[in-house]
Formats: sequence, C-alpha cells, structure tokens
Amino acid sequence: MCIDFCQSNPYPRAMPAAQAQWIAGLDELFGGATRCVDDLHNAMTGEQARDIAAVFQTLSHPARLHLVALLRTAPEGQASAAELAMRAGWSRSTVHRHLRALTAAGLVHRSASGAQTCYRVDAARLESVLALLGALAAISR
Repeated sequence: MCIDFCQSNPYPRAMPAAQAQWIAGLDELFGGATRCVDDLHNAMTGEQARDIAAVFQTLSHPARLHLVALLRTAPEGQASAAELAMRAGWSRSTVHRHLRALTAAGLVHRSASGAQTCYRVDAARLESVLALLGALAAISR
C-alpha cells in the first residue's frame, strides 16, 4: 500500500518513515486513508477552501458572531447599525467596523430602508459554507 499525501502538492517531498507508518495505521483503522485523502482533495476546490477560510477568519471574532446572531433573530431578519449597537451595548463605530468586515466576506448585505441602512445575513452564503463543511465531515465515514 502506498499513501502519498503530497500528490496534489506542487512541491512534492519524501514522506518520513514514521509519518508513513502513522498514515498506514490510519489506513488500517479507517479502512482506506488513501480513499479519504482523494475524497478530501475532490471535496472542494482551492478557491472554495480560500473562501471558507476567509469566512472563518471573519467569524473568528466573537463580536461578529454576536452580530450575525443578532441579525438572524432580529424582527424581519434585518436591523440598522443603531439597533444592533443598542441591542449589543456597543458603540455604533464598533458595530460599523464589524459590519464592514461581515459585508466584505459576503455574509451580510446592506440595503437602504427609508432614511437608514439595514443589514441582513445572507442565509444562502452561510448555508453554502456549512454545506461544504458538511461534505468534509461526511467523507469516508
């Protein structure tokens, strides 16, 4: 059995014997590490992986997670920055800074509603990221 985790690596390197032994143990334990690696490689493109990483980087700040939760539970699924600041107990500038990051990652959309700007979570975007993660979790179970 030959297992090469570096097949898709543009800079192939020799695998140390200890690592190969560990991988062989995984192969035995999970019934085919090679299949698992191939499935993982095919589960998402490099672009999708970068996209998910950017989303996770954005959501890695607790304030942004809190804002997403506030928006998801807001009446009509949307709220202004002033409403979010009041509900979170933060300054408007703090809320705006985090909303900018969420908007840049495509997780939140802005829309004009009368004289104010309202923010709404892009549920489809959030679900697509979760679906890709689900595909990774389901590989070779």
